[in-house]
Amino acid sequence: MNKWIQRASVLATGLVVGCATLGGGEERLNAPLPGGEDTWNSEQIYQSEVKGRYKILEIPGKGQTVNNWTELFTTESYNRTYSPDGPEAFMNKLKAKMQQRCPTAEWNVLQQDEHSILYEWSISNCPGNEDQHELARIVTARYTTWRTALTSKAKDFPTDKRDDWIKALAAAKPVAQ
Repeated sequence: MNKWIQRASVLATGLVVGCATLGGGEERLNAPLPGGEDTWNSEQIYQSEVKGRYKILEIPGKGQTVNNWTELFTTESYNRTYSPDGPEAFMNKLKAKMQQRCPTAEWNVLQQDEHSILYEWSISNCPGNEDQHELARIVTARYTTWRTALTSKAKDFPTDKRDDWIKALAAAKPVAQ
């Protein structure tokens, strides 16, 4: 891929993210976008990359921008040489940073296995931060670690949306090329 992601692929029901060509192998994460094309604003994508280390993609909700959003889909891929932690250790580092910023952050692990962890966190009444609730999953493969998240600027997700987002995150699978 010349670009890390093409806008057209964002509108599909699935998304290929986090390509890595390291150590002679290429890995991708197939991650379904919850809610279909009417849910996300493919014209306002933010992308960033530090070659050989990480890539980040953010897609705001429909009618929103990456600078002014209420719902945000984020995916990050990390070279395991640069970021060798397993899923739980990676998550615990993120949790420690969040708790420094917002000591009352609530954090729950929803699913976990050897190569992935699905968790959620929420903050409310945290000085300098809007209320937020995030569902995220960290997945490791041989060369790559991915973090995929759905964030809402609300204390809680509506139950039906939360369930759909959990299913979408749990469905993300690494694919060796």
